[in-house]
Parts: sequence; C-alpha cells; structure tokens
Amino acid sequence: MPAALILSGISGTQTEAKIIQHFIDRIGVPQGSKIDFKDFHLNTQYVDINNDDRKDIVAVLESDISCGNAGCMSSIFLQSETGSFDAIENFFYTIQTIEVLDTYTQNMRDLRINNDTTSRLLWDGTGYILERI
Repeated sequence: MPAALILSGISGTQTEAKIIQHFIDRIGVPQGSKIDFKDFHLNTQYVDINNDDRKDIVAVLESDISCGNAGCMSSIFLQSETGSFDAIENFFYTIQTIEVLDTYTQNMRDLRINNDTTSRLLWDGTGYILERI
C-alpha cells in the first residue's frame, strides 16, 4: 500500500489545510508524493454565495503545479450550519480572476471570471453554467 501524501510548509487554519487538500485531490498527485507548499499561495475571498447569511469561501491556489496559461485552479466552499466547509464538487474552473456579482440565480450568487463582461456563470440548481450576455 502506498504511503500517504506528505504535506509540508502548510501554515494556517484547519480550513486552509482542507482547501489545499481539496486542490491536491483535484490535481491528482500520486500517493506517497511529497509536496512542499512554501511556494503556494492560497487566495481566499469570504462572501455569502448562497444567501444563507454564512460566509462561504472562494479560493484560488497559485503555484507552478496548479496554474497554467489559462490561470489557476479555483473552488468554492459553502459553509454548513455546523461551520464546516464543503466544496461545490462540479466547480472546476481555471481562472485568472473571479468576481462575485451582486445578482442571484436560484439563490446562488452569479460569478464573472477573467474580467469577461460578455458572459457570467449562473447557478442551474446543481452547478455553475456559462451564460453569454
């Protein structure tokens, strides 16, 4: 059985560690690999995404492993009633910028990525979809 993934260089809260683990799982780092996160930068924005008066997290992980020509990996984590954060599983966007708009679709905030004023992301009940404006 392969060794567990070894993380080093992580500082911060348990929530930040969970967010970083989420990104590692999405990247598909092989078990037994060692990753040093000193060169990783986690950008987080705390905002109520789903209109429940709880601060959710919009996170972007900047690093050589999580960024490419199109931008960096991003995820949205909704805060539960117990205070834990769970990722919106089908939010898999590589972005340069993300803006949380003041408008709502199906009780979830609309989003704009990469400063694109010709489209926005709308919630369809199960995930975000791209809509041309």
